[in-house]
Amino acid sequence: MRDWDSKMFLVGAFQEATAQAAATGNPAFAALIWWLVPFFAVLGAIIYVIWVSKFKDKYANETNRSVDKFQSFQHSFRDETKNDTTPNS
Repeated sequence: MRDWDSKMFLVGAFQEATAQAAATGNPAFAALIWWLVPFFAVLGAIIYVIWVSKFKDKYANETNRSVDKFQSFQHSFRDETKNDTTPNS
């Protein structure tokens, strides 16, 4: 839901900027906005892909390490119950 709200905010901001450009009567400014927004969107996407590809292995290793620790934690309880043969009284 949060992602949808941020997209709608960006669309609203973009529409407001183009409306202001049209209200001032400067079509060059409106054209500049129509070129800059996609340019920065593509630039952001490229930076994101580079960042993810560069740091993906690091985060994957940390995730696997965390999952392994959690599984060993779970297994420690299973091992305890197998060794505990005294009935509750």
